[in-house]
Amino acid sequence: MGDGRKLMYWFFALESIICFRPELYFFTSSYVLAVLFSAQSILYGVAWWIIRKRKPSARVWGFIASTAYFLIYFQPIIFNTKFVWWHGLGDLILGVAGLFVFLPRDKMGTEIDNTEPAIDPS
Repeated sequence: MGDGRKLMYWFFALESIICFRPELYFFTSSYVLAVLFSAQSILYGVAWWIIRKRKPSARVWGFIASTAYFLIYFQPIIFNTKFVWWHGLGDLILGVAGLFVFLPRDKMGTEIDNTEPAIDPS
């Protein structure tokens, strides 16, 4: 596992723990917020687990979890609350880093051509 993937792996584990906030379910009047935090916790937990087990779908789950960091950054715009550009800037940076780490690589350019060049018989 690459260093970037290992770093994002630990961020996903930490974010899964942070998003699981039991006090949110009992002391909030906003059920939408409770559902969003639960969904984030599950998403980051599944991404952490699949990357940890090195499953073939780890790149897809890492990409989806990294995209969720963008939603965290733009959450004030989505829910029409006061938006401060530096609020959640770390989430935006993690989202960009995660997309860079988990984007599919172009394997066609990395293959080595072992074929012999054709000899012209004339």
